[in-house]
Amino acid sequence: MISLLLVVLVATAFSQGATNDESQVWNLEKAYWEYVKANDLDKYRALWHENFLGWPFVNSAPVRKDHITDWISMNTSKDIKLESYSIEEVAIQITDDIAVTQYRIKNELG
Repeated sequence: MISLLLVVLVATAFSQGATNDESQVWNLEKAYWEYVKANDLDKYRALWHENFLGWPFVNSAPVRKDHITDWISMNTSKDIKLESYSIEEVAIQITDDIAVTQYRIKNELG
């Protein structure tokens, strides 16, 4: 009986840790969109790893961190900004120190 209780407590502790990690990751996703909405390029850029390499949908080629805000600047130079948004959290997978999120976003540009 005692060993069963220990297993349940350990499993509960691990699941609470996973829930906390997931919550932290979702908060970063939400911060991402808040920084876009506020046009806060410094905070937005700070979310990204120094060795980032990615391919934003508006770029013709992959970019490094020093160009990660280009899409925001391109829109704001045309007087287009994110007015509002909502995130529908669909799935999250955390493996070791890597997290992958899947979500839908509805936005309104102005």
